[in-house]
Amino acid sequence: TPGRDLVAIGPAEGRLAALSTILNALPATFQAPVLVALRTHPQSVQTLVRIMNGYSCMPVSYACEGRFPRAGHAYLPPAGVDLVIRPGGVIGLDDRDTTPRGMRPIDRLFSSAATMHGRRLIGVLLSGCDGEGTLGLSAIKESHGVVVLEDPERAAVPSLLLRAPDPDSLHHVARLEGIATLLTTLVDG
Repeated sequence: TPGRDLVAIGPAEGRLAALSTILNALPATFQAPVLVALRTHPQSVQTLVRIMNGYSCMPVSYACEGRFPRAGHAYLPPAGVDLVIRPGGVIGLDDRDTTPRGMRPIDRLFSSAATMHGRRLIGVLLSGCDGEGTLGLSAIKESHGVVVLEDPERAAVPSLLLRAPDPDSLHHVARLEGIATLLTTLVDG
């Protein structure tokens, strides 16, 4: 099994509680960085990282252009930008106004991370994305990365999650409460 050295999470807007559940359950010694494709709003910029740090054993911070993501850290995009991985594996922040048509934040993060990390990537798609993440999940699958899908039977918004690619083609389907344990197992190999 190849080493997995990057986790990209795609929560739907308004799923901060779900994201908090995962970050709270990941150990402080988690051996991969966690990048989150989240639409942050200007009014939440001052408080979102502080709130998320209250629910996480690992440090949570806003991503910075050109920096390498560090293992055991979680990164959120600042307001108005999409988080991507650039050549060389560094963090990139792209203005939403430059987003290619049809590419939403989760798709951009998943696709760019799949291009740079390939089979070393784990992509996690949570419920409520209304089809967002479909292109990114395909990119992860094509690059032989690992896909984790929140269990549609127990998801907060199951009908929206079922718009993702055929669940039978996904590598793992897990309950929200079990995703952190699964990630730890996948990263530790």
